[in-house]
Amino acid sequence: MATMQAWVARDYGPPEKVLRLDKLPIPEPQGRQVLVRILASSLNPIDLRMVQGYGARLRRLVAREEFPFIPGRDVVGEVVESGSEVTKFETGDLVVGITDLREIGAHAQFSAISETNLTHAPPGIPPGKLAAIPYVAMTTWSALVGRLDLDPSSAAGKSLFVHAGSGGIGSFTIQWAKSLDMKVSTTCGPSNVEWVKELGADVVMNYRDQDYREIVQDVDFAYDTLGGKYEKGTVALVKSGGGYVSLIHPTMRYTDRFGLFGGGLAAIGTLVGRKILHGMKGRKYAWAIAQPSEAGITHVMGKVGSGKIRAVIDRELPMKDIISGFEHLASGRAKGKVVLLREDV
Repeated sequence: MATMQAWVARDYGPPEKVLRLDKLPIPEPQGRQVLVRILASSLNPIDLRMVQGYGARLRRLVAREEFPFIPGRDVVGEVVESGSEVTKFETGDLVVGITDLREIGAHAQFSAISETNLTHAPPGIPPGKLAAIPYVAMTTWSALVGRLDLDPSSAAGKSLFVHAGSGGIGSFTIQWAKSLDMKVSTTCGPSNVEWVKELGADVVMNYRDQDYREIVQDVDFAYDTLGGKYEKGTVALVKSGGGYVSLIHPTMRYTDRFGLFGGGLAAIGTLVGRKILHGMKGRKYAWAIAQPSEAGITHVMGKVGSGKIRAVIDRELPMKDIISGFEHLASGRAKGKVVLLREDV
C-alpha cells in the first residue's frame, strides 16, 4: 500500500507535544472526491484550537475516525486521481478550497476532498498566495451570505462593519466587500490604520483612542469576529432590517462541556432567545461557522484571479516547520497568514 507523510496528532494538546510527522496510507478518493497532491496549505487559529482539543466531541460524531487526526483546512494542490462520480475536475487540474471535518486535513502530502469543496485555481498565482485565502473566505461567506442572506449581486451601496480589520478575516472581508462596492467600517490597532485604509476600508478606527460605537451607526450588516463584551455594542450598530452575525459563540464550548445532546440543546436555547430579542427590534441575529460552499469558493477565486482580492501573508514556511508556524500563530504576532509549502514546490 502506497504511503504518504502527514502531520498527525494521536491525542489532543500543544502542537509541539502531540503533532508528529508520520507515514499513513494514501487515501483513495470515493464517489465525488478527488485525490489532491497538496502544494500549499496555511495555519488558522481554528487549526491550533482543534489540535488542542476544541470541538473534540463534534469531531467524534462527524469524522470518519477521531485519530489519527491530520489538521489543516486551506488547500491548494493538483488532482492526481478521481472518484467514480467526479465530473468537475480532471487529472492535472490545479484546485483550491477547504477540507471539511470528515476528510483528511491539508497538512499532508495528499488529501481526498469532495469536488464540491474545491474550484479551479486562478492561473498565474503561486500556490502559497492562494493557500492564505480559502478558509477565511468560506468563514465570511458562511456568515454573511449563508446566515445574513447578503446577496453579492445586489450588495453595492450597503454598509458593513467588521471588527479587527488587520486580522486574517477582517483583511479578507474588507477587500471582498469593497469588490462588491459596499461601504466598510472597521477597527484596528494604531500601527495598522494606514495599511487597513490601503485595503479599501472607508472608515478605520484606532480602537485604543476611538470608540466605534460613537462613530458607526445604522449599518446593514455587522460582522463580529470578537464576541464576548463586544457583542452588545456591535449588535446596536445594526439598523432595523439589517443583520448581525458572530463567529464567537458557545456552540463548541457547550458540546465539549455538556456533550452533543445537552450542549446542542443549550446552544439552541441561547441562540433562539437572542434571535427573539433582536427580532423584536427588527434585526436579524445569527451565529456562523465556516462551511464549504462550491458557489462561494468559485466566486471568491474569481475575485482573486481578477486582482480584486490579494492574500495577506505574514510568512511562508516549508511544511516541515509546521511547529514553529503554530508557535508564531499562538504568539499573536502574525500579521496575515502563516503559509506552509511543500519543500519541492
